[in-house]
Amino acid sequence: VVDRFVREYLWTDTNQACPITRSLQIAGSYPPPTDQKARDVYDLFYYETQWYGQTFLSGKDVLAFHAFGIDADTVRSLCQAARSNQTNISYDWIFIGAFADHAGFKRPERLALRYGKRLAMGKLRDNSPGDANDVSQAARPIINLLTKAGVEVRPPVPWGPEFFSILVDTRHVLVPDDWRGGGERLVLETRACGGLDLVIEPDNPKLNSLATKEPIYTTL
Repeated sequence: VVDRFVREYLWTDTNQACPITRSLQIAGSYPPPTDQKARDVYDLFYYETQWYGQTFLSGKDVLAFHAFGIDADTVRSLCQAARSNQTNISYDWIFIGAFADHAGFKRPERLALRYGKRLAMGKLRDNSPGDANDVSQAARPIINLLTKAGVEVRPPVPWGPEFFSILVDTRHVLVPDDWRGGGERLVLETRACGGLDLVIEPDNPKLNSLATKEPIYTTL
């Protein structure tokens, strides 16, 4: 969407660009645009993981820079505070992510294949207009499947003490996304929090690399 906007509104058919520096931050959801016009339009590409850069940008005639991280110190502090008030562990498994838009990438239904007490928490509606409390049509089949399997489903909570009190209240953090499904921040925050079993599907080389081969990138 951003790429289309830049090309249509900030770059004319006569290749006369507006006088600003143009960069494209690439989410881990799709391969980057690498056609000749993209190289003419953008001065710089930002990418989130080293795996992504090595897989899609290595050897390309583009200026690329790795730029992604979390506030690791704050995450550690919030997890430590949450554990200081903890008396037991409530959940065996947790999934955190979207149920609606990009649900095919996030694959929350895979939580139903795990055993024990399970919590699925995240975005229950898409970005279409409507009541913010409505569950989207796209999310309903997945939510029904999970609830029939005995999974507790709840909407997201704000990032902060409440979020991390829930995160440390589980044993295993399941990130079932395929490589297009994001998940980078949750992987890094789970690692920074410590003491949690991070489980990533074997068909996701991006997140497996981020979990085992890359440092905990921090913004500070």
